[in-house]
Amino acid sequence: MTEDNRSLDRLLAWAEQQPEPSPEETTAFAERLKAMEGSMAEAAHMLENGDIAVQITSFTEGGMRGDGGFIAHPEDKDYIETKQKYRLVNPGDRRVILLRLIDNQWVVQSEQFEQETDLSTRKPEGAREEEIER
Repeated sequence: MTEDNRSLDRLLAWAEQQPEPSPEETTAFAERLKAMEGSMAEAAHMLENGDIAVQITSFTEGGMRGDGGFIAHPEDKDYIETKQKYRLVNPGDRRVILLRLIDNQWVVQSEQFEQETDLSTRKPEGAREEEIER
């Protein structure tokens, strides 16, 4: 059995042990999903080597979620356009754009910009403490 299969088996065993949600929790979850319908988030981050990582998540009618993303490399033909769209200048720059579908058009609702100045202390995204210390 591969490590991936063992991880999946552990995840499934954990999920089976979780209690069923109450009717109130089920209703609250459905309301949160409904509120997210017609929304999208785009997160772009310039990496140390100048690549731009873009992650896009959207929610459509019925609570369907779509995830996608791409990496723009400096030598790619669309790199400058991607860099300008997200207004990224230096490694560590990150922009998150929240959009809402209004009359079949995506409309920007808000933008957030962050700038990481010391990339040497940054933890890899999704890494756990014990993985970082190795």
